[in-house]
Amino acid sequence: MINEIASPFRFAHIGDTLTVELGDRLAMENRQGLRSEVVAALVGGVRLVRVRFAPAERPTFVDSSGWGVLVALTRKAREAGARLVLADVDPGNSEYLGMTRLDQFFQMEGPDEERLAA
Repeated sequence: MINEIASPFRFAHIGDTLTVELGDRLAMENRQGLRSEVVAALVGGVRLVRVRFAPAERPTFVDSSGWGVLVALTRKAREAGARLVLADVDPGNSEYLGMTRLDQFFQMEGPDEERLAA
């Protein structure tokens, strides 16, 4: 019997952009679902992957394996000539990114920047 876990992520593919809404958790138990979808989109020609965090009042929990898959996907995107952008990062995760200096690795945008880019 295969134990299937429903994906907590929502994917929207419009043109050459894939938007991923993380929901409340990116962790060891669900990171492969995110990885598979994003890699398939990159192979299919997506040029921008926008990873949107949950609203600050219910922030996204990201464990170390979740951050690891985001780093790996960012590298894959760059290798494919595409970009991966973290959008609407809540204050707690933003603080973590600053402490680990991952804020210097990831491209980030807020809601106003996304509207301007559209």
